[in-house]
Amino acid sequence: MAHPRSAFGAPPQGGAPSGPAEPDPRRPLGLLRWTGVALAIVVVAIAIGIGTAWWALCTESGTARVLALLPGVEVEATKGALLGDFEARRLAIRLPGGNDRIEIAELVSRGLRLERASGPAWLRVVSDELRARRIDVKLAPDPAKKSEPLRPPSDLALPVELDLRALRVGELFVSPLGATPLRELQAHLQLGAQAGGLHRVDNLHVAWDRLQLEGRAQIGSRAPLALDARFAARQDAEQARALGLPAWNAQATLAGPLIEPTVQATLRADAQPGRAPQSLDARATLHPFAAWPLGELRATMQALDLAAFVSAAPSTSLSGEASATSRGIDQPAHIKLTLANALPGRWSDARLPLARVALELAAVPNDPNTLELTTFDAQ
Repeated sequence: MAHPRSAFGAPPQGGAPSGPAEPDPRRPLGLLRWTGVALAIVVVAIAIGIGTAWWALCTESGTARVLALLPGVEVEATKGALLGDFEARRLAIRLPGGNDRIEIAELVSRGLRLERASGPAWLRVVSDELRARRIDVKLAPDPAKKSEPLRPPSDLALPVELDLRALRVGELFVSPLGATPLRELQAHLQLGAQAGGLHRVDNLHVAWDRLQLEGRAQIGSRAPLALDARFAARQDAEQARALGLPAWNAQATLAGPLIEPTVQATLRADAQPGRAPQSLDARATLHPFAAWPLGELRATMQALDLAAFVSAAPSTSLSGEASATSRGIDQPAHIKLTLANALPGRWSDARLPLARVALELAAVPNDPNTLELTTFDAQ
């Protein structure tokens, strides 16, 4: 019997079915196998990395190794782990790009831990307490470095949330402030609060010279970067009594968009025998990112004694008003000042050798050699 023929006239070979060849079933299984192996290696590598990092942050020996590897960081006499409770007798950080340094003496951290962030941030860092006996911020002047004008940030969003529940610093020395330190600094600091939308400082307390300052401040992390700060200042009561100075208190607020906030301040001091009660009321518009930050100023004062606020200032009894209006560093600023001093005297007697001054002038802030004096009367 004749074999069946194909369409081309040739009989099929070996009875094999016609059509395209079937794929090798072993090939996809091999590909899946190698893909699985690669994924397993990646997972193991990530697990090892996370485990190593966790070991480095959660153990005393790992923390010591991590700190030793950080560039520009010097640390002495460490104890404990970074995640948890940690102490260091001395920590020095050299800031990049210059010779600026931050030195911290007797640093103590309690309850540092990592948590899941409430907003779009990667994670949340929480510390129950961070304290130091002394911090020195040493900013080295660089005359060769040209200062560039500040630019307002578009936003202040951070990739990490921070909740520092108790910050305490015994003494804070900042080189631009001179030899008098900030003392007894305490605060609750939150960066990225309210799901990343707000940075805030609460329960703020700090002392400087004869001043005691308390307050709170917050700023939005997104435009228009709304600023809201409220502070209360007062004279150290025991020191005031010892020096025969009046007790006083002051209130100040700073509110508005970061690019143009308004500051308002009031001061009141108790009357002394033979002295009138002291008062000061001031309001100013600021432009912190402009070359000339002062926009407009209005102030009135009554029997103001400068020595009650700064120990190096002379004793005075200033009454009068001051105003200033400016539109930029290269635009004329108009200043008007009328003051009377009821306690004039010699510098050697810790007094101000001026009984009265009245002046009106116009000057360009970036051109001090050009001054237009309209009125000047001093006694």
